[in-house]
Amino acid sequence: MADMSFRHQRGFGVVEVLTIGTVVAVVSVAAAVMATQFLDAGKSEAGGADLHNIQTAVIMLMSDNNIKRIPSPVLTPTRDMSAFPDGTTLRPPGLSGYRLYGHDTDSDGRADYDYVNQKTTKWLYVVDEYGLVKQTGIVEEEPIQGLGALLQAATGTLQ
Repeated sequence: MADMSFRHQRGFGVVEVLTIGTVVAVVSVAAAVMATQFLDAGKSEAGGADLHNIQTAVIMLMSDNNIKRIPSPVLTPTRDMSAFPDGTTLRPPGLSGYRLYGHDTDSDGRADYDYVNQKTTKWLYVVDEYGLVKQTGIVEEEPIQGLGALLQAATGTLQ
């Protein structure tokens, strides 16, 4: 009678290896799908918060400058807040534009007030004459390619 005890077996059989490989593959795919959904939800929430901040800044700018309508609203999607919502209108006395970033209040040519804290945003915006801001898209960043680029992005060093 042959001895079939486990102490004489060495390593894993083909069935065990295939089973473990299949389980690992299924778990990896599930994790990737969940991570993608999580990142998409975060991007959507960030876009909503940014839109709210830009809209609030436009309302403050209109109130501070006592204007009911924006004379030359930006109708072409832009992310440049130094020309948004109106970077072209000449305001008295010799002031140019109603700008969220770099707003000049005393005609010395220097920015005296910023309604937003960055000159550019990740999202694109337009505004109508009544100050209603619409988010029209997002500026996609270039994907990082290769392990060397990933390490460079993570560490901030050249490989």
